[in-house]
Amino acid sequence: MNRGGLYEFVFDPAQVNAALQPIWTSQPELDQIGVFHSHPDHPAEPSVTDASQPYLSGWSNVIVAVHEGKFKEARSWYRETEDSSFQEERILVG
Repeated sequence: MNRGGLYEFVFDPAQVNAALQPIWTSQPELDQIGVFHSHPDHPAEPSVTDASQPYLSGWSNVIVAVHEGKFKEARSWYRETEDSSFQEERILVG
């Protein structure tokens, strides 16, 4: 959604749950631990829009910075509740 030059995302939690339910049913050993989204031409850190989304609480939030259409960096952020601040998490690949 574009609001005055700023883009924001919106998703319906019921739709997300409906889409993930078949996976949870068929592969109960899997856990969803986070969400992933990109920030085109903006830093890989939580935006004001991200901070206003209560459903991003309790998840690892991997944010990818894409500058001029190319990957720049990926960083992960976590906050316990919607009232707490995001804290950066280390991303370990191994």
